[in-house]
Amino acid sequence: MNLLCFLFGHRWRWMRCERCGTWRTRPSAVAMPKPTLRVHALKCWPEYYRAVAAGEKTFELRQNDRDFHVGDHLILCAYDPMEQHYIGPRTTCLITYVLPGGSFGLAEGWCILGIKPLHSTGS
Repeated sequence: MNLLCFLFGHRWRWMRCERCGTWRTRPSAVAMPKPTLRVHALKCWPEYYRAVAAGEKTFELRQNDRDFHVGDHLILCAYDPMEQHYIGPRTTCLITYVLPGGSFGLAEGWCILGIKPLHSTGS
């Protein structure tokens, strides 16, 4: 905080003096807005979908073609591969961990996502 700004009674707006432009604190210490939330809608076969919705399956093995990150949301939609149509229910999950491919026997370009179910619709 600049002493002259304090003495002359300059007005502060968002940690910065409106008159002379000096920062009250370092710019790096100012809270920055959070990045936008990324949402990925994915198909999920019925037997695996039921396990995710019940909270029994806490991971997903996926091709990493969407650049998944911790904090992204997945919308897993129940999909019948034989009939090739969506069944109806959906579950929103939070990605809590990403294990990238290329290690532990996982092929490059694939990833294992740690997920936490947040909300389910349908049955």
